[in-house]
Amino acid sequence: STSSISSRDQIPSGNGHAADKLALGTPENDDGQPAARPTLSQERRFSAFRDPRLGLSAIAEASLEMSRSVIGGTVAAGTRMTEEPAAAKPTEGTVATVAASGSSLMTQHMWSMVSVDLFPGYVAHQGAAAPTLEPGTVVTLVPNSQLHVTKQLAVTGDNVKIFQAVDRLAAVSDAQSEDEDQETTFLLKVFAADQPVWEFYILTELQSRLKSSGMMPMLACFGSSSASLHGFAAHNILVLPQPDEDTLEAAVSAYTASGKTMDEMLAMFYAIELLGLVQAMHSCNVAHGHLTEQHISFRQDVSDDDDWLDAWNATGQDGWNGVGLRVSALDRSVDFSIVPATDEMTEAAPALVAICGKAGLASWRYQIDYIGIAHLVHLMLFGTTLELERDENGQLCPVNKPKRWWQQQLWTQLFQTLLNNTSVDLLDLRRGFEVYLQQNPHKAKKIKGLISKQDILIFSHRS
Repeated sequence: STSSISSRDQIPSGNGHAADKLALGTPENDDGQPAARPTLSQERRFSAFRDPRLGLSAIAEASLEMSRSVIGGTVAAGTRMTEEPAAAKPTEGTVATVAASGSSLMTQHMWSMVSVDLFPGYVAHQGAAAPTLEPGTVVTLVPNSQLHVTKQLAVTGDNVKIFQAVDRLAAVSDAQSEDEDQETTFLLKVFAADQPVWEFYILTELQSRLKSSGMMPMLACFGSSSASLHGFAAHNILVLPQPDEDTLEAAVSAYTASGKTMDEMLAMFYAIELLGLVQAMHSCNVAHGHLTEQHISFRQDVSDDDDWLDAWNATGQDGWNGVGLRVSALDRSVDFSIVPATDEMTEAAPALVAICGKAGLASWRYQIDYIGIAHLVHLMLFGTTLELERDENGQLCPVNKPKRWWQQQLWTQLFQTLLNNTSVDLLDLRRGFEVYLQQNPHKAKKIKGLISKQDILIFSHRS
């Protein structure tokens, strides 16, 4: 089978290199000279169309086509979204704010441009009242299932109620197992009808864009393709399968409690996976924006141990395409396909704010994910928050230095590149680590065993 990460070698970088000038930089004619700049209305409507490799999905195109009348009277690009959007003509080259919450006015405006009922996975319940969700209730939102609500997880700052439910009907009907441990767990997120369900939009668009680019296996890194949104009279309910996976936050906590840090070879494997999944997002003109340890989980989509051989395989064969990382919290992501190329964002996850301040990153596009990668890799290697200083050349670098027996050149290059550039070739960084593991198979063979030991460590710490 083809790896979710092996197909990554074909992923266009999508982050501002020469091949991406049509997507993110200055448009050019065939002779390489700057072309006449499109009008702002053209740019705001379909900035993704400047890239011949990648446009919006057919559904999003149709949805935005229906909303073009809205765009002429949209909020000014660069306006901090603290007031209702005005109908004034936008101005170019300024900074836009997308708040951390999924209900920011900017997000609401982008959501208003989307006709959600056109998207696959949307189920209209014809004006019916939403079912009551509370622990102990049973609802039927997913075909051939009975979702038993077990608990309410949280009420976020956006007044989004989140419930956990299990599908016991599917578990019992599974011919291979009637073990309750095999129950499928779901998250049910309840939104007011006028609230944006941005996570559903991003999931749907990633699925479409990855498929059209021949990178469908990468979708496993971003959650489930079986997400569904149910529209009721006064509420929308987003149904998301929830894999039973440990997070990087749980792993770091377990290592810290035991006085250890993650083994370098395991950190290298996860760095490869992280670079691959972010590269895939950027190739779809999407920035995650909130890459933190709470939003990264360990993916093991292998059916049994026999499908996953000991020797790590860069192509993803021998079961390795089912092992890696999964990213969540896509409700914080930004789709730059519908954001003018001159606009930048100004808010970041709290864990990244201090790093951005030290790096002088007051506004961002894809750079925020470079900071996020650096933060996560540093956490894996050292078990601590990334602290920055400047080297003798004035370049940003971590205060903590790679240990002398580590692959210092690879780690130094990773941090130096991610922290000091607005455009990064993630493919090149990833290949450096892959080549090292391929040239040192005795070390690469340790990775599977290290994953098993980590699973035991996290379980013991949780118990």
